[in-house]
Amino acid sequence: MKDEKILVDRKAAAEALSISVRAVDYLISQRKLRVRRLGKRVLVPRTELERFARGDHPRITPDEA
Repeated sequence: MKDEKILVDRKAAAEALSISVRAVDYLISQRKLRVRRLGKRVLVPRTELERFARGDHPRITPDEA
């Protein structure tokens, strides 16, 4: 069995989704990507990355005012 992490940090999540860490931050703040918080650490469940990757997302940056 391959040793895969259940929770990954924001940088690893960005790499897995092929987007920037800033884009991951936008997704988290818009509640499009659910996270778990352990103290000050923000971790993304691997299953959440897979769920997000299966959908279509035309825009991941905040709307311009």
